[in-house]
Amino acid sequence: MNPHLGNFFKITFRNLIRNKVYTSISVVGLALGISSCILIFLYVFDELSYDNYHEKGDRIYRLNIISHFQGDMVTALTNFGAGPTILQDYPEVENFVRFRTTGSQINLSVDNKVYNEANVWLTDSTIFDVFTYDVLEGDPKNALSSSGKIVLTQTLKTKYFGDESALGKEIKVNNTMITVSAVIADPPKNSDMKISALLPMAALPQGAQDAFNQDWFRIGFYTFLLFHETPNQDQFEQKLIDFEKKYVQPWAAENDLVASQEYHIAPLKEVHFAEGLDFDLPKGNKNYILIFSLLAVFILIIASINYINLSLAQSVKRAKEVGVRKTLGANQGELLIQFLGESLVITLIAIFIGLAFTELMLGSFNDVTSKAFSMLSIFEPQMLLSLLIVICVIGLIAGSYPAFVLSRFSPVKVLKGILPRNSGGGMLQKSLILIQFIFSLFMITGTVLIHDQIDFLRNMNLGFDKENVMVISLPADTNVGKRVAPWVDELRMTSGIKSVAHTSVPAGTSSGELMFRIEQQELMKEQNIKCFFADEHFIDVLGLELTQGRNFDPDISTDQTQAFIINEQAAKVFGWNENAIGKRMQWGLMADGQATNDGVVVGVVKNFNFLSLHKPLEPFVLCFNPGGNNMLTVRLESGDYTNTISQMESEWTGIAPNHDFSFNFLDDLLDQNYQQEKTTQKIFTYFAIISILIASLGLFALVSFSIQARIKEIGIRKVLGASVLNLGWILVKDFFLLIVVAFVITAPVCNYLMGRWLEEFAYTVPFNAINYLLALVLAVALSAITISYHIFKISKSDPINALRYE
Repeated sequence: MNPHLGNFFKITFRNLIRNKVYTSISVVGLALGISSCILIFLYVFDELSYDNYHEKGDRIYRLNIISHFQGDMVTALTNFGAGPTILQDYPEVENFVRFRTTGSQINLSVDNKVYNEANVWLTDSTIFDVFTYDVLEGDPKNALSSSGKIVLTQTLKTKYFGDESALGKEIKVNNTMITVSAVIADPPKNSDMKISALLPMAALPQGAQDAFNQDWFRIGFYTFLLFHETPNQDQFEQKLIDFEKKYVQPWAAENDLVASQEYHIAPLKEVHFAEGLDFDLPKGNKNYILIFSLLAVFILIIASINYINLSLAQSVKRAKEVGVRKTLGANQGELLIQFLGESLVITLIAIFIGLAFTELMLGSFNDVTSKAFSMLSIFEPQMLLSLLIVICVIGLIAGSYPAFVLSRFSPVKVLKGILPRNSGGGMLQKSLILIQFIFSLFMITGTVLIHDQIDFLRNMNLGFDKENVMVISLPADTNVGKRVAPWVDELRMTSGIKSVAHTSVPAGTSSGELMFRIEQQELMKEQNIKCFFADEHFIDVLGLELTQGRNFDPDISTDQTQAFIINEQAAKVFGWNENAIGKRMQWGLMADGQATNDGVVVGVVKNFNFLSLHKPLEPFVLCFNPGGNNMLTVRLESGDYTNTISQMESEWTGIAPNHDFSFNFLDDLLDQNYQQEKTTQKIFTYFAIISILIASLGLFALVSFSIQARIKEIGIRKVLGASVLNLGWILVKDFFLLIVVAFVITAPVCNYLMGRWLEEFAYTVPFNAINYLLALVLAVALSAITISYHIFKISKSDPINALRYE
């Protein structure tokens, strides 16, 4: 080994071992910072990797529509004919594929065992020509070529048939027997389109296909286009203007509509972060990616500042070493290499300990983020590159300033005993501590404010009573359906149950939307309106309040086709106000002003928030559909309803022995609307704790060095009668002053950023200064706890020993 290199390592490890407290705090602080960065990088890279596994991904674009029809609607769904017609008219388009949901759940039966499955899609046979899915069994070209076929994922295949081949096996979908034509590997987790099974688009009933084909404004399909080459997006969208004029405008004129559509395409890689589209799939949020990336930078800076501060605090101890080595011939460059090398060694040690911390925290981090990361994820190329950058940032940049400070000490002054003043009170160190406090306060304040907004949303009066409400999924089985009706009548008389509606309830996700004609200024005008099909018990179950008119009445035979109930917002927007009762409405529109449902408003309910609180209140229509929904909504008596639910489960076994008793509580379904915000809150809390811990470690060490530097002063003051509190305040007042300065800087910045974040919501928590003060009080309290150990030591110390200190 090179003797100089051996000497370098000998000095390095000797210094690290000699200063155990300094080394331990530096290493633990850096390890926590590195571990936090690794976890955040895992999350960010995973979000950015959505749908990257498709081999033709750079040529796949999703078609979106903006409908201008009695108001604008921006949607991720298109009409039925857009995909095949664009393929026919534009040679640059190689292929297309459409997806249509079969509903939140669908019943699949194997050997009389019924399974309620989510993520079953209708799609075109071209899916395997456009997207990349690993086909394990079957021929992808014919897998969805006709109705009567189904493609299963590996998970579903194993669930139904074990290790046997699934090809040719029969599955009952609702009431129809179909054959397994292929099995595909489970799509990766980083896929927007969650798939458990695929049905051919031909399985869509012919009547539904005809209805969709006849109406360019009837939407319901996610449409993806595959281009021969990556297109010029702006140029192709200009062509789609002509497409709209060629097909949509003649249809609108033929049906006496004043309406138009705009067609836009979005690259597949951007679909995961699409914003502001109705009926879109659950999405990521680019703003959160930016926020989490900044968190990684903040925590890394806090950890680096700890290292810089502790290195500067150690400068007094190492001044004589620098003086002796310079006297013996060491130049500034050699000293720089020595101190930078020590910094890199500490960083490398911290990297390995940080990996151990990551292993310990990975399980809880997965719970917080709903991800499934493993330690193997760290060895992806982008993660390894990120770790290399971290080593360079901390080891070189964070270590460079202390190295320059130490290497520039004058050997003459140092050896004469003129030591540099301890940097604990220096302007640089105070500035660095201030930055630490700013970041820590930012984390605390952000966590408090996000929690306040989520708490506000969860407790906001939605206009209906969401507590104690069960939503029960019913199987699409005609035999079970015959037995459900009498069971519902029995439930209404059961102790512990207040009311039952044979309908589902809006749970904040996208509500259905239909094109209505409404009476305005003695004319019937078309308009898209959010709507819901419900029975006469719906209002009672939700606890809605009728402000005008009456409820649906099953004894009035015409109510099912001629009665509508609207909310107050609809009455206001349509200009009916207090005169809404008797106003004419139609849906199921046909030409010449005819409609399958043609009637009048019979009731107006007080406004209630039927969508997520990200969106403002909209007009809403209830259409009467007694007993025709595949859901039951049950309002339970408040209190302990365990026995009531157990009784219902027992009765269900007799009604549907082959079907699971599947239910959710309404308040849980509503909470799912804010899952992304809750995840953000948890991540903020998670890393706020870590950043505070790192800052506290640094503060603990700095106060310790400050005491060592002023140990004679402390002894003299104690002899002269200074109290412990006075001594403690003298030592820490600068730190608390820095916290106040950090608060003054942080509060307006947090307020601005919080205001930007709140723009995503239609309803926001009022400004509350107490939240900001709470963050300040918490920061002061945590700092006081950190420093209290040193104050306790001062109280127990003997001033005589301090005065003897050399």
